[in-house]
Amino acid sequence: MESVVSQPFYLFVGGYKYLIKISVEMVSDLIGWKPIVTLKMYIKNVPGQFDESLSWPCKEKVRVTVIDQDPCQENRENRSHVIDFGENPSSRPLFNDDREYTKILDLRDFIYSRSFIRDGTIFITVQREERALVKAPK
Repeated sequence: MESVVSQPFYLFVGGYKYLIKISVEMVSDLIGWKPIVTLKMYIKNVPGQFDESLSWPCKEKVRVTVIDQDPCQENRENRSHVIDFGENPSSRPLFNDDREYTKILDLRDFIYSRSFIRDGTIFITVQREERALVKAPK
């Protein structure tokens, strides 16, 4: 299995810092011994320069989208998943290896049926999701 780790990034100035890891895994389907390629994506918090001014644990919701690069726009089917860091709260990270990655996506055999990888390039967008405000009943 090969893995690539992104450069650390912020979703906004003054926010939490993240890393994304992408792994490509090949396994056999065991029936016809056809190789199945799986793209796995993970995300985690890492120490950042704004950590002292942020509230911990991180409770941010993050949407990660893998862009389908099919030349025909009508055939494109981007894949998105929302990670809610508030569901598994953890304290402030002290080191880059202080946390486990959280699984984002597992694209089994989609790599070749969809154009997620084109000319060796994967396009990914990461953005903050707004939390829905829940109104108290009257």
